[in-house]
Amino acid sequence: MPKAPAESAPRSRPSRWGSPTRSPQRADGPRSYSERHASRSPSLHDSRGGRDKDGYRQRHRRRSRSRSPSNRPSASSPPPLSSPPPPAGSTGSNPPVAAERPTKIQPNFGLSGKLAADTNTVNGTVVDYNEPPESRQPTDPWRLYVFKGDVQVDILPVGRQSAYLFGRDRKVADIPVDHPSCSKQHAVLQYRQVSTRAVPKSTVADYEGGLPTAPCTEVRPYLIDLKSSNGTFVNGEQLPSVQYYELRHQDVIKFAFSSREYVLIREN
Repeated sequence: MPKAPAESAPRSRPSRWGSPTRSPQRADGPRSYSERHASRSPSLHDSRGGRDKDGYRQRHRRRSRSRSPSNRPSASSPPPLSSPPPPAGSTGSNPPVAAERPTKIQPNFGLSGKLAADTNTVNGTVVDYNEPPESRQPTDPWRLYVFKGDVQVDILPVGRQSAYLFGRDRKVADIPVDHPSCSKQHAVLQYRQVSTRAVPKSTVADYEGGLPTAPCTEVRPYLIDLKSSNGTFVNGEQLPSVQYYELRHQDVIKFAFSSREYVLIREN
């Protein structure tokens, strides 16, 4: 009967320096992986190892925050601007700047467009003309002699008030002109007080020794066209719109294409 092979002795593991060493044997058999790992490093739950779980998490969070790109300085971001140094001799603190006060709008007591229309309304019609401050009633008698061709058809006294309105609208016109080519408010004969160089006859007694003692003024007639459709003519020449034109003795006035002529005469 053959003999059973004898049990061989455990093989020895060569050590680092060449001498064989024996691994320690446990009486209860070989250890598992978890037992060997637990014997090498202390457990996170073991307070005696010095590394508890909560402390480890806190240290991990601190490291992740310090390494985050938001806390790192960017190479593309410009450096912070520094305020310029104060000038020499100054204390370094700027004096307080007084705030500018908003300008108050002054009240305007003048007539607005609606109020001006209400005050310049005659018989329910708004008049397109306002008399100037220098308007005066003439002291000398003036008349208009109306001719149609070579025939005199009418004589109109025009020295009783400071202004006369010519036009087709009989509600507001002082002197109506019925020709269809004329405008409803065509032109105005306006008397104005102006200063004169020559000494009028009525003020000769106010002068002593050649020096005037009173202002030298005179009331003279002027004609103004109110933007009429076909114009106003004096001695055959058309007047510019909305401009005063001084009239003289024996001037001939025509309105648009009307054949009537108005001759201005100053009566002595």
